[in-house]
Amino acid sequence: LKIKAADILFPGQVTIHDDVYEITFCIACHIPNPLPLSCIADYNHLVENTLHQKQPMVKVIIKAITHPQKENVPPAAVLRDIVDQVLRPMTKKGKKSQVAPNVNDILPGNVAKNDNIKLLHSCWECATSNCSSEHCYIPTDGPHFALSHNHIDKWAATMLSVMHIATQSRWPVLYKFDAVSMHTIVSKSLLLTSQLQAMEKEKGLQAPVINVVLPANFGLPLPVITQPPPQIQKVMGLIPSTLTKGPRMDINMFCVVYQLPDTILQ
Repeated sequence: LKIKAADILFPGQVTIHDDVYEITFCIACHIPNPLPLSCIADYNHLVENTLHQKQPMVKVIIKAITHPQKENVPPAAVLRDIVDQVLRPMTKKGKKSQVAPNVNDILPGNVAKNDNIKLLHSCWECATSNCSSEHCYIPTDGPHFALSHNHIDKWAATMLSVMHIATQSRWPVLYKFDAVSMHTIVSKSLLLTSQLQAMEKEKGLQAPVINVVLPANFGLPLPVITQPPPQIQKVMGLIPSTLTKGPRMDINMFCVVYQLPDTILQ
């Protein structure tokens, strides 16, 4: 690692002293502040703390302390991306150089905000080699959430509020940070949590709604139903009405005429 760093920082120099550059390391969400990496004890400390993570990841930072000879000074872009060239070659290309503003040009109201930005940068550095962002929020479970410059700027500005709705470990309740809410409950502020609880209580106290459909003539007297007139039933007699009366005769003559036996008379 030292040979690779020396070739990039001081190309062409034969003798390189150990005091012209320093090597530090940090572990996101475990050791946010850079610690020196100069001896075997520091290396053992790095390995011991890295193994505590579910996904062991560490970020090594190599920084030049004194400038070499003028003809051997590497470009500014190489100095800024020295860690990427040593640890992750061929990644994070196409970055444009940015010149830091003069300290005297910064407004007094932005000094505290800039301090918060530096604090957030050191706290949420991403040590994942295949991550496209240098700063990420790393939840206990779930994917990384890339923190852009706009995210860090809004977060640092919200930390200046007197209500303390955002801290170094608790981001503000803004729409830009809604994607993190599914990973941990810390994303909800105290005000938002109390409002959600009040809404749940109001929903629980409501009486059930029962819909009843009534007919159009409900409550009116029933209409009078007309019944058909009764039909006259014809009484059928024993003797059909088509027959006429015959001659009057006594029983003996009746038996003789109709040829009935004499036993009827007994």
